[in-house]
Amino acid sequence: MYPDSVTASILEYRTIQGRTYHSDRYASEYVMPNDEQQLQSVDITHHYLTMLLDNNLFLAPIPPHVQRVLDVGTGSGIWAIDFADAYPSAQVIGSDLSPTQPEWVPPNVHFEIADATLTWPWKDNYFDFIHIRYLFGSVQDWPALFQEAYRCCAPGGWVQSCEADIHFYSDDGTTDSEPALQKWADLYEKGGAETGRTFFLQQEALQERSITEAGFTDVRIFDYKVRRWICL
Repeated sequence: MYPDSVTASILEYRTIQGRTYHSDRYASEYVMPNDEQQLQSVDITHHYLTMLLDNNLFLAPIPPHVQRVLDVGTGSGIWAIDFADAYPSAQVIGSDLSPTQPEWVPPNVHFEIADATLTWPWKDNYFDFIHIRYLFGSVQDWPALFQEAYRCCAPGGWVQSCEADIHFYSDDGTTDSEPALQKWADLYEKGGAETGRTFFLQQEALQERSITEAGFTDVRIFDYKVRRWICL
């Protein structure tokens, strides 16, 4: 649910080759569609990432009495909804460029229209936990995004950022003989270069460096490999 009526221009989605994309109200270069097919993909991604974390929604050591939570780039809203169910005393906000989330949600979650690449509309020191996931390819200025996260995070709060490496690697070098995987990465690299929004946050430690430069001190890094069952 949204606290206020959604401006009509937000619903003026662009249609390109049969897929719908976010309204051009925002000068966004976000490359992914916002149609039902994409929302199903978001839900599938949520489920496999939750399984990857041993059926946990997050890794940050947040307290059980967490009060204010923000899910940046919420997509279908599935993470925000699951978190709200698990923490009924928390107030959860999911933000995105499009109002594509369901209407029937837990009473402690609502959704807001916001462009994470602009100045965030929330107050300083407001959230106890900020969840950011899979924004690669949509952000031109990662340091600025994490500066906004730092500003909006309450003292003692946590920010969790989860991004994937588009490159595929293997311990035994077998991926070197798979040209399709290399072509996959090359296309993403070319697309990110043309839009100025990289898909490769691990290059030059962009993700880690941006978080540290924003002012965060207790920075913890977790690397997860693609498991066999994900590839089946």
